[in-house]
Amino acid sequence: MLTEGDVIELKRGHEVVAAVPKHFFMRNRAGCWDVEYGTVAIKGELLYLAGEYIVRYTRAIAAPTKCHPDYELFCTSVDDRTRDVRFIYRSGWEKTDRDVVSIRRAAQRWVLEDELGDKEC
Repeated sequence: MLTEGDVIELKRGHEVVAAVPKHFFMRNRAGCWDVEYGTVAIKGELLYLAGEYIVRYTRAIAAPTKCHPDYELFCTSVDDRTRDVRFIYRSGWEKTDRDVVSIRRAAQRWVLEDELGDKEC
């Protein structure tokens, strides 16, 4: 199971929900550059979505079988912190994302703000 702080690599062929111009996922919106969230496959002009992502948080969602819940993963790109994606990670015997595994861990640092300036924890 992937958890917060895991770094994963998304590759060609993975399907993710991302903010992309509408013409990438709506055939009737050719040439429309308005950005909207939608499900897209990482391929062709959307290969820029491939790369390493940090799992920010996970959320259990309704599962087709009660034994193994599915999880929605919310991720941020390591290279471009403004690029976010999310996708469904299936657990258990029906797992479909076997190649989406943690390749390393990321740590988060908190900074306290006070009257004397910033103090790192």
